Amino acid sequence: MKSIWWILIASALALTGCGKSDEPGPDAGATVEQSTPSDGGNGLLAGVDADTGYLFANLARMPEPVLEKYWAINEASNASNRAMFDALTEDEELPPAARALLSEVRGMTSRAGWEAAGLHANPYYAFYGVDLLPFVQLELSDRAAFAALIERVESRLEQPLERRDVDGVELTWIDIESNFGVALAFDDDSVTIALVPDD
Repeated sequence: MKSIWWILIASALALTGCGKSDEPGPDAGATVEQSTPSDGGNGLLAGVDADTGYLFANLARMPEPVLEKYWAINEASNASNRAMFDALTEDEELPPAARALLSEVRGMTSRAGWEAAGLHANPYYAFYGVDLLPFVQLELSDRAAFAALIERVESRLEQPLERRDVDGVELTWIDIESNFGVALAFDDDSVTIALVPDD
């Protein structure tokens, strides 16, 4: 099923800007950028149900030396990441909106592309389950830039993306396959992406 591929893609994309659990720690002399009252910590955790089946999140941002090394490693694999997205966008069975979204995501595999999309280069994040379905929340640095990304997706289509209202929150819906798709919502601080059935 294509839905499995999209779950893997969402996980990989989240890790692009979030780092990995097996990243090397900072040097002994490095200063770790801990959450502070003024920083606010990872506020995304407030929206995660206590009974979630799984949770992967950070409590502090990466130290700058580690962040720079991480992005350097990521840049080295940028060509292969783009090739993966190129192959997926050539799938003629994908709905047009999904193909348009992938075309934009393709440009987010580098730090420059990530930041140009309005995503924080050293973000707070949360990857968790709602009834075991995958939800990803990522910190934004520029809401307007992310909104522009959605507009670019729509510009590739003959009609606007579908909008839905769920408990007063506007969601953008993108079909992936029959009865399954991407639900996306964002505000000034973060974007939430979920891969869910079309109930």
